[in-house]
Amino acid sequence: MNARDSITADRIPPELNTAMCELINNFLPHYTNYFTNRDQEGNPYFLISALAALEAQKSLKGEVLKDPNTYHRTLKGGLGLSENADDQTVLEASRLPQLVKKLMEFARDRRVERQISDGRTALNTIVESLLKKYNLEKSELKRSLGSISLEQQDKQALLAKETSLKDLVVTFRCEQSLVQYKFKLTETAKIICTQTNKILTEKIHQLWKESAEKKRTPIKGKYETKFFDETFLEEVQKHLWHELTERMTQLSDQLVGYYQTALKNKRMVDQLFKGFYETIELKQVEKTIETLVREKMQFKLREFASRIAIGILADPQKFDWINHNNGEFSTIMRKIPGQINLSPENFSELVSVIRQQYEKYIGGVCIESLLNLYLYEMIVIEEELLTFIHDNFLKLHSSSEPILKEKIRESVIQKPELKTLAKIERKLASLKNISM
Repeated sequence: MNARDSITADRIPPELNTAMCELINNFLPHYTNYFTNRDQEGNPYFLISALAALEAQKSLKGEVLKDPNTYHRTLKGGLGLSENADDQTVLEASRLPQLVKKLMEFARDRRVERQISDGRTALNTIVESLLKKYNLEKSELKRSLGSISLEQQDKQALLAKETSLKDLVVTFRCEQSLVQYKFKLTETAKIICTQTNKILTEKIHQLWKESAEKKRTPIKGKYETKFFDETFLEEVQKHLWHELTERMTQLSDQLVGYYQTALKNKRMVDQLFKGFYETIELKQVEKTIETLVREKMQFKLREFASRIAIGILADPQKFDWINHNNGEFSTIMRKIPGQINLSPENFSELVSVIRQQYEKYIGGVCIESLLNLYLYEMIVIEEELLTFIHDNFLKLHSSSEPILKEKIRESVIQKPELKTLAKIERKLASLKNISM
């Protein structure tokens, strides 16, 4: 099939008849005996058919035939055709086109299929030989190592890594200095009180004006102004609540910022990613932590911080400015001129006393409560991360991925025999994939 035909001329070599008969008889015994007299000269069937087809093809191409008489009389007659038969009829009668078609189908389908089959058989033989070789080496190494096995090493390595990551998470939480945070939050609380006082000073004279009532006397028609101290003080108190509610979230945002900075400095995302042997995406680890911080800490701390001051300052037993505080507010109110249009300076003493009363709670119990909640939210995030670590290591324990096992073993295996055994198992895994 692959050799090049050495017959390049119309001359028929004398040994061709014998060679072709022997070749055909190998496949079809006695076949050539039935076609020995295909023409009057005793030429065999296959030779006549081939020459007739060759001459017909030349004639169809417009080539000049060297011996037209032999073609028209002898070759056509040998195929049972008349001298007037056209070239296409001669070509079809020779059955050479059908032979070419069958040979092409054989070369395309059966021969290529056989080559693939032979190649598969040869490959399987090689793979089986290597599997036997490496399995034998594996058995010998296991006998020399005794009770130690790669599977046990893998399991111990994963358990140790999981414990290490969990320790990392717990240690990180314990390293957060609440004492240091309290000091910084106290400084921020002073700034919040200063900002609140500034706004209160700017608006208090307007609140005073709105709390007064001005009427004419019925006879003399003079204007008389009445000031309602309790109404005024309650308006001031309500305005104070609004200002503090808006600003106290600075404290919660500050705490969350400390936590996020600590996570970044600890390289928590990167350490977890590498601790999982890079089996999950870095972005997935990063997103998991970001979601926990946002949903478990930031949102809840902000909500708590925005309302914590009101939870204390709205207590009527402690902040009834009219009936309690030893009459301090009543004394201050008597000092304020009984006029509608006053300047902010007329209320400076009142604003100062108000700040003295609420600032100690903002810088004390509010911060302490916020830090307690911060500690709790850190514990909640810690528990979620520990579960996240455990769940991922369950997947690692059940994985049979060769690349993962290689990473695990590279990180812990020190004994040369175990390293050799690991290499053999990698080769066996690759060979099994080939033979599947």
